[in-house]
Amino acid sequence: MKTPKNVDTAVDTQTITPQQPPRNRALSKTTPTAAADLARARPRENDTLLQIEDVCIKLGCSDRYILDSVRSGALKANKVGKRWIILQSNLILWITTLQSNRL
Repeated sequence: MKTPKNVDTAVDTQTITPQQPPRNRALSKTTPTAAADLARARPRENDTLLQIEDVCIKLGCSDRYILDSVRSGALKANKVGKRWIILQSNLILWITTLQSNRL
């Protein structure tokens, strides 16, 4: 492989420009880990972690309805990996707001 004559082949690996931060530092800021997501979803005392499937069984509704509510922000949930985690207290709060909106 030939290098063009006008290109400097010596590369200073110690120099980092502000426009290009080190790759590992940039990834740590933009990609949260599953542990950090779980820490944000930490349950209160006597609170239960539920998955979408658990909520569907309890309420007798489709998973699409629950996912739409989560994505719209009406039902608070955290994504841990590929799964959505819903606190039981958030589910109860969402149900009570649905009931109060019907009255």
